Amino acid sequence: MVRYIETVLVPYTDKVKEELDLPIRQQSIAIFDVFRAHRCQEVLDALSKARIQHVFVPAGCTGELQPMDLSVNGELKAAMKNEFMNWYADMVAEDLKDSSTINKVDLRLSVLKPLHAKWLSKVFHDFEVKERHYLARDTGSSAIHQDRGINIEPHVFELYIDLMCQFKPNEVLNYIKMNEGYRLEQTLQICRKYKLSEATAFLLEKAGDIQGAFGIILQKLQAKLKLFVDVMQGGNTDKDLNVLFLEIDTLAIVIIQLCQRNSGKMDEASREALWFPLLETVMTPQRKLKDIDNKDVLDDFNKLTHHILNSMMGYIALPAILQKIMQDPAYNTGKFGEVRELILGMLETYNYEQTLMKTCKNLLNHDIHVHLKSLTSAAVRGYIPRGDNCNLCNKLFINQNETDSVVVFRCGHSYHLPCLRSVGSVHVMDGEEMWACYLCSHSKRGRIQSTRFHRSLSNPNQAALQQTKEKSKEMTLDSQHIQAIDAVRKAMKTPSRMAILTELSRSDTRSVRGSSGIFHQENFQLRLAPPIAPTNS
Repeated sequence: MVRYIETVLVPYTDKVKEELDLPIRQQSIAIFDVFRAHRCQEVLDALSKARIQHVFVPAGCTGELQPMDLSVNGELKAAMKNEFMNWYADMVAEDLKDSSTINKVDLRLSVLKPLHAKWLSKVFHDFEVKERHYLARDTGSSAIHQDRGINIEPHVFELYIDLMCQFKPNEVLNYIKMNEGYRLEQTLQICRKYKLSEATAFLLEKAGDIQGAFGIILQKLQAKLKLFVDVMQGGNTDKDLNVLFLEIDTLAIVIIQLCQRNSGKMDEASREALWFPLLETVMTPQRKLKDIDNKDVLDDFNKLTHHILNSMMGYIALPAILQKIMQDPAYNTGKFGEVRELILGMLETYNYEQTLMKTCKNLLNHDIHVHLKSLTSAAVRGYIPRGDNCNLCNKLFINQNETDSVVVFRCGHSYHLPCLRSVGSVHVMDGEEMWACYLCSHSKRGRIQSTRFHRSLSNPNQAALQQTKEKSKEMTLDSQHIQAIDAVRKAMKTPSRMAILTELSRSDTRSVRGSSGIFHQENFQLRLAPPIAPTNS
């Protein structure tokens, strides 16, 4: 125990103090159970000399207070106990299956010792999987808490991948897919060193070597197909044909997905260099097995071939496939006679898609023609304005000094271009000015949004107040425009009813009317008409 303190506890506490930047004389604490070796005076003196305070867990409370039992040992003991209980239950079940009596389970050390080693290995493997899961979770950077991520050096990832290649080669591919901290070249060398074809192909594809990745997977597929053909021709029943073909089908799907992911980034020749060797690889064993009596195997190969041909059509034109079959000496010898029905089905699908494309093209051309015709008719159609003056400033368009452009809308309203711009009836879309009829747009909205002026302001006080409110919004106008607006105001200004009633209610109307009464103004008129005589029915 003293040696454990000197070689394990003391170096560990010194390391932690250095990491935490604590003084070397900082006291530490160690928790022990009440085992007799922990409580001897020699151990206590060694702990005191190393500045380690000891704390003893009361007897019977280790499972409740001991940190190691609560974190690591407890889970390890529970897992080992579960393995033992499962083994014991299996032994009892075997006895019940063979006979009606239960024999005593052999619990000798010579029997349990190898089982303990097996169980311990399995438990540690489960712990390793959990640890890898937690490591992947903790090393991932968080968008919210970026400071919580753990930075791991690339060589640590590569060392771990090297160990996985030695002891867990089937898990290497999933690991390198889920993690990004390793260096590509070094990891590729490790995978090539241990001949992990799928992981090597993934790294090659990631590095941009599509042909290299394709060649590795295709070589593995050819080996699987050769093994399948040898089993079928040799009549070897030790191998499960379903399992072998499932492996072939899985590899074929992987290589098809590889071709589909990268065909869009290649030219036609590179795409053909991927798809045609794959098709030839799948067709070769079918020619060797065409005389066998196992119809299920042939049907499975036909489905696989059909899947490859359908996948090819998305990236290689069907005429190119047929031309390759008919012109290449490797194909015109009749090797593809077995897929005649598949090719005929592809031709029917091609004809159907071609007819559908032509129909869609005709419909699209018809719609475009109709829209262009309507636009052309609208463009050549003439529009006549409703009046000879601007609907905003009321100035006549026929003016020798007038140089402003005139905008005429389909509704018949017409305006000077500066007038529309002054009232804000213009919108800029994609750098172009889009005009809107001021009267129509504001009548539809039910309110006037002009920031320039309003008509029918007979009260001078109200007009002054309105002008004061709109000074901040008013834009700079030229003198000619301002005179035109004043003329419109004067022409439209009429005495209000309240002013007429006030004038009539005055007592001395003669003196008022003499000079300044509203009745003596030149533009004052009374529009009177006799009442309509009732009709006798």
